[in-house]
Amino acid sequence: MSKKTIKIWIPVLSILAILIVAFIISKKQNEVVRIGHLGIASHLPLYVAEQNGFFRENKIDAKLIRFSSSSSMIDALLSGNLEVGYELGTDAVLNVLIRDKQAFKIFHFTISKKGASHDALLIKKGARFPIQGSGRLVRVGIFPGPTATAMTKIILRKAYNLEQDKNFQMQQLPPTIQLQALEQGQIDVLFTYEPYVSEIVTRNIGQILISGPVEEHVINPWPGGCGVLSKKLFIQSPKTCDKVADAIYKAFSYIETNRNESLAILEKYLNTPADVAKNIMFTSHWKSSSLRDYMTTNMDPLIKLNDYVRFLVENIIINESVDISDYLYNEKNKQ
Repeated sequence: MSKKTIKIWIPVLSILAILIVAFIISKKQNEVVRIGHLGIASHLPLYVAEQNGFFRENKIDAKLIRFSSSSSMIDALLSGNLEVGYELGTDAVLNVLIRDKQAFKIFHFTISKKGASHDALLIKKGARFPIQGSGRLVRVGIFPGPTATAMTKIILRKAYNLEQDKNFQMQQLPPTIQLQALEQGQIDVLFTYEPYVSEIVTRNIGQILISGPVEEHVINPWPGGCGVLSKKLFIQSPKTCDKVADAIYKAFSYIETNRNESLAILEKYLNTPADVAKNIMFTSHWKSSSLRDYMTTNMDPLIKLNDYVRFLVENIIINESVDISDYLYNEKNKQ
């Protein structure tokens, strides 16, 4: 190789080396954040934020980890094995906050309401409910976790005058076996969430007994789920909290105007067939940092949230009353 050729290649290789180093440094700068989810349709904003690169835009390397219930996700958050819980049962979160006011910061609420709910009470196709003259307890399958347990008890009492242990017994069932349990008659009735509701109906395995039973018989709208930031993340890296919340908030806006594209993302992340996904109604979301934005002449979000707290106390689902505004996250450090 001639000296002239070498002189030409030296600056080219130098620039290439600089670009490689810059790329490596930029990758290292992305902070790893472990985010828990339950693999249900109301968690769509999390999947949209990951698929569309909203986390990466904010220098966040999001690691999505699936859990079987809110309880198991809370254990991971409290033990330091998780930084963010995308959505857990609001009641389960409040029970933790009653014990430790600094455990979490709530950064959003998932809102399910009549006409746009994600929960249902189902029975096997062609079956009747309530069961008459069987002489046994009704077998009730429920989505795992404390929220579904508490709500199902109230729904069956209010809608059918049935009491636990006297008229029915409950069994928590992972989503992977819910369809089979209903089809094979191992349970008489099932309380679950989307996309499993639409899958059961689309596959002609079961039929909806009550659509949105919580919203119909318990509370409407239902702020049943909330996203939380762990104490460790909030104290040690508030800027990271802002970046995570910002990515999720972008996803909220995206879903509002891009239903078909959002459904495609849901199909990918939950392995939901298109003929099932198309029937799913999207839940809405409230950003905890701007609750007043959702106020209407007939509804104040903060009042609705505290109404839900009172309901939870009255039904002994949480141990004591709290002011939910004490636990809300507010963006302060977003860059």
